[in-house]
Amino acid sequence: MNKTVELVNEWARFEEKFKEGTLEEFCRHYLISQREKKEIGQNFKGVIPPQVDAYLAKLLGTISRFMHVYIDAAIEEIPEIKRAEDFYILNSIFNLGEARKTDIINSHFLELSSGIDLMNRLVKLKLIQERIDPEDKRSRLMRATDKGERVLMKCYEKFSRMSEIIFWGMSVDDKKLCIQLLRGVEIKHSKVIHGLRGKSLSEIHTAVTGVKVQKK
Repeated sequence: MNKTVELVNEWARFEEKFKEGTLEEFCRHYLISQREKKEIGQNFKGVIPPQVDAYLAKLLGTISRFMHVYIDAAIEEIPEIKRAEDFYILNSIFNLGEARKTDIINSHFLELSSGIDLMNRLVKLKLIQERIDPEDKRSRLMRATDKGERVLMKCYEKFSRMSEIIFWGMSVDDKKLCIQLLRGVEIKHSKVIHGLRGKSLSEIHTAVTGVKVQKK
């Protein structure tokens, strides 16, 4: 069949089913319908959550656990880095240039004591250094050392290979599509997450969705 004719027919079927459907929605619908025809195996050995949100959350959670396995393998090849949090903190400090210790701790959702211990360890390893904030004598400003920058470059090389492993076989277009679909989720929650710490799940649900959960 001529591709143009096939596309027109697909649009007609979509328009019949979704009267108010937009071109963007049609493109997504068509892409999903074509992907669903491809047999690539079963997720979670067939134990699939019935809700779409739960399916997506489980998928992201499982992929995250796979990534942690590969991250641990990467860290084994970098003696100065003991765990993933060391890299995350060092990376933040380097890219910020200089930042307050408390701001770094908050940006990574760490407890104050554990965040301080982590950075103190990096100071002892001479990966970062600290100085008193001239604008607030009670605060400390953190910055990466030359050694820390060299270690970070090693991390980038190892973690780049980790990323390549986890997404091997995906096309660049598919990766870009995933980014565009999920980047809004990161943006939305990064704006509200700090105000939700310590709240109950019901309170968080109401704050994010605007829907009040009925107590049982």
